[in-house]
Amino acid sequence: MRTIKYILIICLLSVSASFAADTSTWHSLSAGAGTGESENYSVITDLIGSGVVVGGSAQSDDTRIGFLAGLIDFGGGDVTDPVIADFKINNREVLTKVKDGDYIDADSTITATVTDDAGINQSDSEVGADSDTVAFNSGAGIYDANSGALNYSFSGSPLADGDHTIKITAVDTTGNSTSSAVTLKVSSVLEAKDALSYPNPWNPTQGNLQVGYTLTKSTDQPVTIIIVNAYKQLVYKRVIPVGQEGTLAGYNIITWNGMNVFGERVSPQILFLKAISGNDQLIKRIKIAVLI
Repeated sequence: MRTIKYILIICLLSVSASFAADTSTWHSLSAGAGTGESENYSVITDLIGSGVVVGGSAQSDDTRIGFLAGLIDFGGGDVTDPVIADFKINNREVLTKVKDGDYIDADSTITATVTDDAGINQSDSEVGADSDTVAFNSGAGIYDANSGALNYSFSGSPLADGDHTIKITAVDTTGNSTSSAVTLKVSSVLEAKDALSYPNPWNPTQGNLQVGYTLTKSTDQPVTIIIVNAYKQLVYKRVIPVGQEGTLAGYNIITWNGMNVFGERVSPQILFLKAISGNDQLIKRIKIAVLI
């Protein structure tokens, strides 16, 4: 590409030299006149040997360079798209902890870091859900140009039940743009879906048991995990406070090291797990086979 530019420059300079040889045929040539200020300025200066005639006389280097820059786009402008980093919903990272098809709360908060060397055009940059987006500069505290911090909450206008595309579109001051989006679900009814334990069968001497489940919304009361044996005797109990993993909208994972209420490792047997939040029985029963 650089070779092509040099060839074009040389061709134009040759024409410029012929123009300068007979100034009587040129009286007004102003297109592109001015000072060319690009990364190729020094290259053009070295190559110019004759003047472009404007108004009947040969012009200075600055005018000739400006004329050439007006005819050729030498590049060197901003071609870098804005960067959207640390995209999170309710402090859970998108694409790792929050994936397409997951559940979020109706009043969720979006955070991210949005930066660009040329600066962010806050009027054209938007954040929100579906077609209901707002500009970065549409409200106080949405975007901090100094740090690049983006913070937007749906608390003032909660999302309706159903599917929503949560998105960020960043545009810099030269028109380059970047978008990031994820399609999520909102529900006003608290349920636990896809509950399972793994590994199962499980050997507690080889690692922890993991219990995973999806909540359709965050709980407003603690979640109590209860594990009993076949005789309905209590083997393990754990209370998870509101706001911690296990009580949040979306996919949750909790772990158990296999130690019972007496501080002893459980023996080989069949166990049953359930989860309760207030009056809601989130998980009715997960069967766990313990093998050692």
